[in-house]
Amino acid sequence: MCGFNLRFLPAVRLARELVERGVLGELSHFRARFLASSALRSDQRRTWRFDRAAAGSGAVADLGSHLVDLARYLAGEPVSVSAVTRTFVGARDGAPVDVDDAFAAVVEFEGGATGTLEASRAAGRRSNDCGFEIDGTLGSIGFDVERLNALDVIDQRKRRTRIDVTAPEDPFMELWWPAPGHPIGWGDSFVHELRHLLAAAAGSGLVRPHGADFEDGYRCAAVCDAILEAAANGRRTEVSYR
Repeated sequence: MCGFNLRFLPAVRLARELVERGVLGELSHFRARFLASSALRSDQRRTWRFDRAAAGSGAVADLGSHLVDLARYLAGEPVSVSAVTRTFVGARDGAPVDVDDAFAAVVEFEGGATGTLEASRAAGRRSNDCGFEIDGTLGSIGFDVERLNALDVIDQRKRRTRIDVTAPEDPFMELWWPAPGHPIGWGDSFVHELRHLLAAAAGSGLVRPHGADFEDGYRCAAVCDAILEAAANGRRTEVSYR
């Protein structure tokens, strides 16, 4: 498995279920962000995360990979991208930094939907501003990490509902509390992820579709490479999965 823990948040899993059941209709838009400020910290030294040879890239690989995986998990396979990247802190410990601090990308999906992905390690003083929105012909859903146990839904009549994803029948809740309204935390997504891995290793199920296997990791890396290439050449770039 690859460590894409966002797949193992109850609200994210419920979003996947709603998409699969056709509640949103035909998907038209996917938007996701992951904004942090780690690159601006005065005590942030030149670790491997700021070394292209070790990390591959900066915000694209570090934060953007999670957004790409979310996009693939919820909206389908990206087929082309356009993008820009920026490095705001060009040197650390007296040595130049050769990775991006931020990126923004426009994505086209195999099913015809369009999307935007944005990630930054230089976003003011944000720490973990992460979320997504999905629009379809019949409705919309939205998620924000700051409301970890909630999923926002807009139905065909434009009525807004916030679902508290803590009921016993909600994803993963059978592992926790017997009554609704008892929230779980960010760290619990890793508990769910590890349980999934161990169950697959023990023969109780497969990694896919809800876990990310090495094929998912490869395809995520292919999209990240296309984002970097598009940013470098200033043109829309097709994603190559070969």
